[in-house]
Amino acid sequence: MFNLEKTKIVVDEFGNTQFSNIYPIEESLKALVDYVRDIEEENEELRDKLETYSQDEEIAKYEKEICEIRRNSLYIMDEQEKEAAKEFIETHFEKHEKIKACGVRYILTPTAIGMVTEVECRLCLQRKNITNTSNW
Repeated sequence: MFNLEKTKIVVDEFGNTQFSNIYPIEESLKALVDYVRDIEEENEELRDKLETYSQDEEIAKYEKEICEIRRNSLYIMDEQEKEAAKEFIETHFEKHEKIKACGVRYILTPTAIGMVTEVECRLCLQRKNITNTSNW
């Protein structure tokens, strides 16, 4: 921190810097460098606070968006169900000699305790239950 007793730096309304008393140049420059460092540190602290505030606000916004998507979706598969569906799809793609029209249809059947999820090949109509009942 610069020594206010020896050097008084005044910034007028137009942003011009003035020294009220002239001291040896080395002391004045050191005081000025210390002043700039203090301003840079304060600037960095304020920048960090701003980033933190923005991140919290963004997180809250995206959490709200995720809740809205869940509320409006029919069903969200967990990782085990996604993996079972992926295996079924890959198997049938190979089975049907990589025909581009080979696709699947997801069949959702609500029950009193949970959603039964099946995947069906659109070519051979074979079905597989991929429901993860541990989530019920």
